[in-house]
Amino acid sequence: MKLALNFVFCIIFLSFKTFYYAFRKPGSLGFAVYRTWDLLVSWFFCFLAAALYLVQELCLTQKFCSFLSVFICHRTAYKRAQ
Repeated sequence: MKLALNFVFCIIFLSFKTFYYAFRKPGSLGFAVYRTWDLLVSWFFCFLAAALYLVQELCLTQKFCSFLSVFICHRTAYKRAQ
């Protein structure tokens, strides 16, 4: 539930940001490049944060530990045991 709320807020914020850039008068080429990279980086980190949180939650509930997330699972279990 927490993941879903965080992801929804992230999508809403980035949607407003995307529309703000889309309807703003185009400026220089430098601003266009900045605008494009800013949106790409923002969306990337939004999805990355959601993916990492999902892996952590799945590992904490012991429902899933794939080959790629074994290190994260063991580290999370170690921190929880302390």
